[in-house]
Amino acid sequence: MTDSPEACSMRNVPVLIGAAIALMLFMFAACTETVSAEETPICRGSVATITITLLQNGTYGNPVSNQPVEFFDQTLDVFLGLVLTDVDGRAQFEWSLPADHPLGPTVINATYRGNETLALAPSFQWTSLTVLSSTRMDIQVERSTVFPGEVVPFTVLLLNDMNLPLPYAQLTVFCNSVPITSRATNSSGWARFTVQCNDSWARLGENEIRVAYEQNLVVFNEAVAESFMVTVEQVSTSVEVTKPPLGSYGLNDTLRTDLFLRADDGALPGARLQVALDGVSLAAVLTDDSGVAHLCLVIDGIFTLGPHRLTFEYPGNSRYASCSHDISISVLSSANIRIILQGPVIVNTDSNITIEIRDLFHRPIQNATIILRDLVSNETFAGAVPIGTTSVSFSFHIVGRTGARSFLISIVGNEYVTNRTSAFSTLVWSRPDLILVRSNIRGYASPSQQIMLEVRLYDSQMAYTDTLVESWIDNTTAVSHSFTNSSGFAIVELKAPQDEGLVDTWIVYSGNLTVFRMSNTLHYTFTVSRIVPLAIELHHYTVIMPLLQLEVVLMACALNGSLLEGVTINYEWLSIRGSTESTHDGLSQLYLPVPGFPGSFILSYWTESSSYTLSCSGHFVINLNGSEVAAAQGVGITGMAASICVSLTLAAIPIIRKRYLLD
Repeated sequence: MTDSPEACSMRNVPVLIGAAIALMLFMFAACTETVSAEETPICRGSVATITITLLQNGTYGNPVSNQPVEFFDQTLDVFLGLVLTDVDGRAQFEWSLPADHPLGPTVINATYRGNETLALAPSFQWTSLTVLSSTRMDIQVERSTVFPGEVVPFTVLLLNDMNLPLPYAQLTVFCNSVPITSRATNSSGWARFTVQCNDSWARLGENEIRVAYEQNLVVFNEAVAESFMVTVEQVSTSVEVTKPPLGSYGLNDTLRTDLFLRADDGALPGARLQVALDGVSLAAVLTDDSGVAHLCLVIDGIFTLGPHRLTFEYPGNSRYASCSHDISISVLSSANIRIILQGPVIVNTDSNITIEIRDLFHRPIQNATIILRDLVSNETFAGAVPIGTTSVSFSFHIVGRTGARSFLISIVGNEYVTNRTSAFSTLVWSRPDLILVRSNIRGYASPSQQIMLEVRLYDSQMAYTDTLVESWIDNTTAVSHSFTNSSGFAIVELKAPQDEGLVDTWIVYSGNLTVFRMSNTLHYTFTVSRIVPLAIELHHYTVIMPLLQLEVVLMACALNGSLLEGVTINYEWLSIRGSTESTHDGLSQLYLPVPGFPGSFILSYWTESSSYTLSCSGHFVINLNGSEVAAAQGVGITGMAASICVSLTLAAIPIIRKRYLLD
């Protein structure tokens, strides 16, 4: 495991010697300048490169080329060699140091003996080198893989370039440039280390250990360093469930299990095991002297219905690796079901129902759908419970018979509900329709006027025959009653009060509890007044073809139902104004000109107030199509008169002519 010491023997160590040669102005006159240099360390057996520069007039002159420079080991007084300067005045000499060269300082001399021909004076220069012995380090590692807390044992042998041991040499051990320990070699050049593996320097995985010997200029030994790799691993651990729990638990149940924590080197007592629910920390337990932890866990409100993952985790430490073990459980609960009906259940109508479902902790049950089944008609109705809520509302339609009815509630979509069906019963009623068919008044009545209301009582299955209906005024006084006929019709008669004002009338059917029929009420309101509003109605209109006329029949009717005679009705039609009076049946006839083109036309009207009616005004839209207008395009009254005259004239001509001939 040695490479750097031998590399030291192969490297070139450049040594620069500056030699200044004076330019000869006169024969034998010369100037010499000496330049000192620091001692340069170099190992025996390596190659030193020595470079000099030959200049005229000292250090600022021109380079002198092709001049011989001699190199000497001045300490041993040994000639080393001769080199000619190049065009730059440089001479480079490579000196291979002998393996047996004495250690310590050595002076190298470079001598230029001058050149009379070029008038160059002699000169010399020197430098000092420190000759060192290269060193070699052998490391023997006993264990390259260790666990935290153990020691890394290894021995180091330190030798010089003559393979002789270096005694009492100081060695330093590093890891990632951090010094760990140091020790000196013994008299035989050996040093034994036992480095404690701890987190001050060791990291899990590979760690580079470097042993270094620093350069020693006292005994002239070169520095050396060697490295080796140490792998730090944690001791493997595992968690075992020695008492497996059940697969499913109900809310408020207790989960009990035993956990055994072991490592490769035995059980781990006093270790903390973390218990997590679906990745969220829930509890912690400690192992006993045998490495066993006893877990007792109540399935409380932290648990929701459905599958869960329980994780038992040992976090580990610097020596022991972390580990975990998962188990799966299901949490179940019965559902608390509450039925809320929004009013009575009525056959052949839509009824609204609210169904509340909660678990034992009164929480929503997720992903639940409620199915309601009518056990009589076998029809089903469904509604999904919104996420985060505890109830669902929907409507259902009931058909069939009345009376007691049973329903079945099923909970689907969440398989963790234990009671997925539930039954309930309720009464199903029929509610008849009570409608007003017609009335002899139109919202107004005169004082003491006789009022007749025709009503009908029925449901979707039949008409109610021979059924009592009553009339009430102001919902306090029963004023009359009547029975329905075979079609469910009944005539209700009542008398308007003497006092003017608004009158509330109720037509009441009281129901029949025996056959599960509900009551019903018809509310009718009218106003008692001595002066009633007047209504002008368009009875009909028609186009009289030959006469180019539009016949319009209007009807004057008071809102108390009376047809009025003698009512003056003013009108305007195509910018033509006129008036007419109603007859005994309230009708009045208008004969109006037909427009020359088809379209929609306005007939406006207005009346004046009288002692018993109010004034009114309005308009009717009369639509005339193209065929009606075209058919009415005849000769009219004038044309008919002219046609008659012409016909009479033609008939009279033969008679006149005959009389003339006789005369």
